[in-house]
Amino acid sequence: MIIDCPPALASFWARVALLAAHRILIPITPGPFPLIGFRQLFNRIDYIRHYALNPPLRVLGVVANMVDVRTMFGRDVRALLTSITSETMIFRTEIPVAASLVNAQGRGHTILDDDPQNRVAYTFVALLEEVLDRWDKPNDLMPGTN
Repeated sequence: MIIDCPPALASFWARVALLAAHRILIPITPGPFPLIGFRQLFNRIDYIRHYALNPPLRVLGVVANMVDVRTMFGRDVRALLTSITSETMIFRTEIPVAASLVNAQGRGHTILDDDPQNRVAYTFVALLEEVLDRWDKPNDLMPGTN
């Protein structure tokens, strides 16, 4: 089962998802505020695991999402992420900013349904392949342990 929830840690659904999940995939948008939230998320995961609320919870990895290579954060996303977590935790696949994603969402479709030949659709397929490859060997590294 996949649980997609809002990024706000105070959200009821985010808390429930962390208690129910065995694996967590963390999408992060390059920028200063998401990086702060990233650290807070790892503190929450550590708390949940430590206090036996959900000991099997493991981080599958971190994926850069909405990457805009026209910005400094977009160009340096990998360096930013490796400054706060292990290189092995970061997925190779980066999801770019694309109008095609917004258009598909606006029509109530996934990018794979709306335009399967789109380059962004191929990016999501590549991410899925990476997720499947990591599924049985989730990363147990927390930020600062690289």
